[in-house]
Amino acid sequence: MRTSIGSATVPREDTAATLVAALPMASTYDLTFEVLAGDTPIEVAIGDPLDD
Repeated sequence: MRTSIGSATVPREDTAATLVAALPMASTYDLTFEVLAGDTPIEVAIGDPLDD
């Protein structure tokens, strides 16, 4: 399991889009995940939150 990634700035739009994408995904329930800005599409990045 990874440790904390520290702090970073993430646009509000990306944060909102991440929440919208994660809510219907049962694989994200009861998990905490950290979000960073980047080039990976949100759906791909949270597709399997247990992958490192």
